[in-house]
Amino acid sequence: MINPIGRGLRVLLSAAVVVTAGVAVADEPKLLGTDVYPKGELPPAYAVSGPSIAYFNTPNRHAVPIDKTAPTVVGKVSLDLAAEADVLVQFTSGLAAETGEGCPCSVRASLKIDDQPLVIVKRVNVGAPAVQEVDKYEHDRQSADGSYVFALPRGRHEIALVIHQVDGASSGLEAYYVNLQVIPFARRAAAH
Repeated sequence: MINPIGRGLRVLLSAAVVVTAGVAVADEPKLLGTDVYPKGELPPAYAVSGPSIAYFNTPNRHAVPIDKTAPTVVGKVSLDLAAEADVLVQFTSGLAAETGEGCPCSVRASLKIDDQPLVIVKRVNVGAPAVQEVDKYEHDRQSADGSYVFALPRGRHEIALVIHQVDGASSGLEAYYVNLQVIPFARRAAAH
């Protein structure tokens, strides 16, 4: 149902919302129950490449250990470009310090295109001792998400998400729920 709001702005309302005299009233929330996540063996992470998108998904809770001595590839895709393109690369992941020992730590989330140097997109601090000692959380968890646009030439490209521990001495850092999307956009000739 579409409801006009303000100066001609239109907002699409979900089917669960009823509009009465211009006021939106939501249905009562429905609880899904306590057993809504899959049990048993979960599918492994996988990559798919197509002409309009390449992606890497992690549909499970399996962690990727972060090597404290070298950058770690946590997700990778291939992309074949028929012509030069602007390529949007976006990623999400959770980082966890399994223990506060050797932390606080800092990691870089970077992108690697083919054999080019890493492009740093985000720096994340993780493993703050107060998270476990004061706040009493089991692990310090932080998000590692970002995006970057590359101008890439025609041809096949390998694009990887790389996590690199740059500070701290923990050997218990892990990446969870790694997802990487690569979307090419055709470049247009410059208008004169």
